[in-house]
Amino acid sequence: MRRLLIIVIAGLLGLAIQIGAAEPSRTPIMEGAPPGKEGQVTFNNYRHYPSSKWAFHNRSAPLNMLAIPREGQVTELGEKDNAELGQQLTS
Repeated sequence: MRRLLIIVIAGLLGLAIQIGAAEPSRTPIMEGAPPGKEGQVTFNNYRHYPSSKWAFHNRSAPLNMLAIPREGQVTELGEKDNAELGQQLTS
């Protein structure tokens, strides 16, 4: 009986440790103006949770991208297309 009690307690302790380890960080991500250093999403951390959650919805921000709409006519190139471009060369 005592051995069973020890096994149950060890199992519950192991479960409690796993639950505590899985709890996410409570650091607010990109909140405030300017956001705190720990909560900033940068090029170095945008792929890691919890920063990745914010970066997925604001994907251009950490990558410094800007969508610029095009206006007007597209200018044709003066040179002929090179048919070899984009083909893999084999030797």
